[in-house]
Amino acid sequence: MPVPKSFKQTEQERQQVMKEISQALLPSVLDWAKSGDMLHGYMQNHFVDENGVYDVSFDTTWKAIKALKDVLIWKVAPSKTPQTHYDPSTGKAIRDLRGEREQQARDQAREDRERAERTKSLVQLEKNAQQNVAVNQRIEHFRSEIQNTRGRTHGQTAQIREKLTEALNKKVATKRNLLGMLELEDEFKTVIEGFWR
Repeated sequence: MPVPKSFKQTEQERQQVMKEISQALLPSVLDWAKSGDMLHGYMQNHFVDENGVYDVSFDTTWKAIKALKDVLIWKVAPSKTPQTHYDPSTGKAIRDLRGEREQQARDQAREDRERAERTKSLVQLEKNAQQNVAVNQRIEHFRSEIQNTRGRTHGQTAQIREKLTEALNKKVATKRNLLGMLELEDEFKTVIEGFWR
């Protein structure tokens, strides 16, 4: 490891780099006084050239901070969200377009799934409502059929209506759907034919 003999930057340039780094780190705030020795040691190991010139540029300082971010002392710790990338020449943020596009794609996929689920739910609700209407219409049809059923005598009419009402109530209680109504139709025919033989 080469020992640093001189700095590539002047004292004023190093102070400017610290200001730019501090600006780039916001809203996080690095404690320069307590973290300076760690940064200095890391940069001495990684950013001293073979002539012993110590490079304290924005780029090298930024790399050192990224490498040591978990052990540095912070006044305001960095958030867990990915850090914004900075252009070392200007110190300004570079938009992470790939990350933005990936996030937009994830958000769009989530919205599409939610929209599909809502649509599916609405379609299913509409289908269920239509089936309920059809079942209710069949039940009303069966009640009307019970009222219109006649036997040979008044007694036989009462017995037929009682059996049909019992079959209707039982089917409505256990199987209130279109399949149950089809089964009930067969039961009605069986009951009525049984009395007319």
